[in-house]
Amino acid sequence: MSHDEYLATVKATAKARIVEISQSVLSGRINVLPAAREISGLLHQIESEIESEDQLLFAGIASETDDLPIGTERQHWAEEAFAVKEVAIARYESVCRPLITAACPKASFRDSLCCLMPRMKTELSKRAY
Repeated sequence: MSHDEYLATVKATAKARIVEISQSVLSGRINVLPAAREISGLLHQIESEIESEDQLLFAGIASETDDLPIGTERQHWAEEAFAVKEVAIARYESVCRPLITAACPKASFRDSLCCLMPRMKTELSKRAY
């Protein structure tokens, strides 16, 4: 396999995973915040195909929640400490979830991802946490 073929495979795999995560969010099978973290990481693999503004939004969500015990991290937190963070998790997720689920759930990778970004950025900039 050539280097170009390898890169094409990496991009295709990342795109497929982003679509899978997006569909899981829209169907309610996965929470928004862990999804944003994973998508943020995957976007680096396809950066030339996604506007930098879109990458920054997911990176921002991932960064703003990096101190929150989300997903499998929850099991490693003491119950009392988690209770405090759970309020922040619920608050931030309540902002992100409607924005994502209201976004256009199109089959096309670029359409489903890129049409979501401007609405999320606008809405998130209006909120105080």
